[in-house]
Amino acid sequence: MPEKGPKHHVEIILPQTIGVGGANEVVSSGQDGAVVRAATVAPAGDAFDLRVLNEDLTRSALATTRPDLFPPAPVPRTGSVVHAELTPLPVAVDPAEYEGQLEALIDSHAQLARESSDAARELYPHQQKSLEYLADLTYSAYDRLPLANAAEAGHFEVARADVVRVASVVRSLIGSTTMRRLGLARAPHLARDLPAMTPAAVRATSTGPWVVAHGDPTLGNLMTDKDRRLVLNDYDLAFVAPAPHAAAHTWACLRLRAPHEPSPARRRQFFSQVPGADEAARWGLPMLYEEIEIQRSAQSDVARAALGRLPLETAWLSLRRANGARTPGFDEFRAVMEPVAEHMPSSVPYLPFLGLDAQPKTLDGRHSPSVGPDPVTPLEARLVFLHSVLEAASGESQIPAGAREQHDSFVAMARERLAAAAPGAVLLSDFVAHLRDADQVTVVEESGRTLYRGAPPRHHRQADQRKEP
Repeated sequence: MPEKGPKHHVEIILPQTIGVGGANEVVSSGQDGAVVRAATVAPAGDAFDLRVLNEDLTRSALATTRPDLFPPAPVPRTGSVVHAELTPLPVAVDPAEYEGQLEALIDSHAQLARESSDAARELYPHQQKSLEYLADLTYSAYDRLPLANAAEAGHFEVARADVVRVASVVRSLIGSTTMRRLGLARAPHLARDLPAMTPAAVRATSTGPWVVAHGDPTLGNLMTDKDRRLVLNDYDLAFVAPAPHAAAHTWACLRLRAPHEPSPARRRQFFSQVPGADEAARWGLPMLYEEIEIQRSAQSDVARAALGRLPLETAWLSLRRANGARTPGFDEFRAVMEPVAEHMPSSVPYLPFLGLDAQPKTLDGRHSPSVGPDPVTPLEARLVFLHSVLEAASGESQIPAGAREQHDSFVAMARERLAAAAPGAVLLSDFVAHLRDADQVTVVEESGRTLYRGAPPRHHRQADQRKEP
């Protein structure tokens, strides 16, 4: 007797991510030495970084406001993006060469802060829209940014809340028991114990100009162009913030990600040349941001090691930097981590039909001829896709009444931007029509949690059939 079941079952797997990354690849064919920046779509590791601005949008805003200083917007080419003919810096062979490279890196970030106020004003609304929506996610606790009022939150509050979010992502990946055995702080403890700013410090450091911060101040992102000028590459983690906060967060990331402790001369250079750095130091902001970044790297490095994307020793060193003497020895750490790593998925599933690796193109609304095309952000694609699927499948809204107006506004904006499908992509409307023909629809998260299971309402399918010629 044949098994009974749906004849047409559509299963949608949502990856555990809220962002998209990019990878630099130096190519020798076509353009010798060109750095091609290709999108890396929805790996689980991306959930450990907060991306609030589309990289191409950031670069376009910088280039259109200060074309004399910043390279023009990148040009899409065969699935990748050629930013310019850039050459990575050579690995420093001695302390003097390293010192010179670090001096150049600080100079580049100082220039970015000095000359980006106009770009920051243009990028600010885009950033705040991303933050508002990240804070409103209700279908996935570990993806949600725990902020009560994201639209009004300062940068420090956002950075602090995001470490709490990352801990929730890590818990969903490796489990509470593993976190406890490693001594890795869980989200409720971080929400309670991470440092906070005093009201006086908030008031004193939130006025003045807003600037663009690069977000990943490492020597690997400092390159030279064909005229041997130094150029910052990879604005994937860029954000806008008041100058003191941008400076303090930049210093924390630079210091903690550098292979060697910056010398006293480089510290003096940073705090004398980078706008807002001296004021940040007066209020102790660099130390606060360093503590936040230490906790973030402990969380993200352990998770990436479990996924096989980072050596175990690197993750252990990050954990030891966060926990000090309470950290398990390396042998004990490895004994806990190796069984966890064995059960990690070998690959991360992507959304079928509307894959985030082939997103529709759009034009930014500010000045289309100058800006050029950029992809819809994965966050936009995921949210519009998910909510369209749920409402098409269930016949009713899954959005809380209090967030409905904001959601509708966001979805309308995102759908307007879906100007044309990229090669290989399927329009959202086509996919929803396909979904409505199904006998059963299941929406699950990568972790296995089911968000929805059911049959699309009959009236949807009948209405679609009446529209057919």
